[in-house]
Amino acid sequence: LKRSAVQKRTYNAFHALVEEEQSPGIKVGYQYDLARRQIGLTLPDQSKIAYQYQGALLSRLERKGPFSYEHLYEYGSN
Repeated sequence: LKRSAVQKRTYNAFHALVEEEQSPGIKVGYQYDLARRQIGLTLPDQSKIAYQYQGALLSRLERKGPFSYEHLYEYGSN
């Protein structure tokens, strides 16, 4: 397994990573909401991962694309 070196990183005004080019033409994109929480990830194959929150806690993660899946998170009080 060969690791690729990151070629370029782009940040937004809040210093959050918005795009990473891992090699020419291989890019990963990051999306955030107004609370600066990550709400999306675009993978090099253009499939997307969406993050949903309830308050500050992650409640759902869903990947849409050739390998779709979904995870639901529940938090209890212990």
